[in-house]
Amino acid sequence: MKDYQPKKQRQYVLPHTTYMEVLYIIRSYDMLKQECADILVSSPDPEEGPSGSGISNQPLAYVIRTEERTKRIDAVDKALGKVPPEYRNGVLENIISRKAFPKDASRSTYSYWKQRMVYHVAKNLNLI
Repeated sequence: MKDYQPKKQRQYVLPHTTYMEVLYIIRSYDMLKQECADILVSSPDPEEGPSGSGISNQPLAYVIRTEERTKRIDAVDKALGKVPPEYRNGVLENIISRKAFPKDASRSTYSYWKQRMVYHVAKNLNLI
């Protein structure tokens, strides 16, 4: 299935590269949450032999990685909060798993909310 961006509502249309970047961020949502959980419980790798000054930036690297992932998770969560509850699961499954929209509402309704969600994720991440 192609990743088509509806063009009807011009104020929510993103440049193609930004649109694709946001889609991949949303698709990696579950993985980002898992990585944040793993970073918190993981232990640093043992040092291999003597190192220069003996000072490690390992904790700083963990903090930076966790902060980057948390920022993306929060952006998706905030955008998902703007979608009505009855459409959230259908929109998220369509983006992440590329499943067809559920039959409980029209395709155009789901497309409408999907477009807004993608736009708001981009806005929350300061990509636009």
